[in-house]
Amino acid sequence: MDLFDSELRVIAAAEQLVSGLGSDDNHTVAAAANAGPLVTIAAVGDWNRGVLAPCGRCRQAILDLHTDVLVVVTDDTTGQTSIAPIPALLPQTYRHPDSAPAQLL
Repeated sequence: MDLFDSELRVIAAAEQLVSGLGSDDNHTVAAAANAGPLVTIAAVGDWNRGVLAPCGRCRQAILDLHTDVLVVVTDDTTGQTSIAPIPALLPQTYRHPDSAPAQLL
């Protein structure tokens, strides 16, 4: 699946952020999202690792706050980037059915 220009801009923004991290072992991935309602998010690793799937903790936080967000991921077999809905990345996740996500300021 080809990515939209807006999704490619999100990846480019994450790449720009990660290039400025320096050599800090605690900060090796940067994420970016468009302004406004969160629709698509991308994480990019340092040292030219490219697009990475979010870690488990990030996946859960994204799902808790933005249940409909799309995540840019890389297929391990083809190396192609594609889009996956966040619930597909956590198919057996714990959910809070009674709680509404907090508003981020």
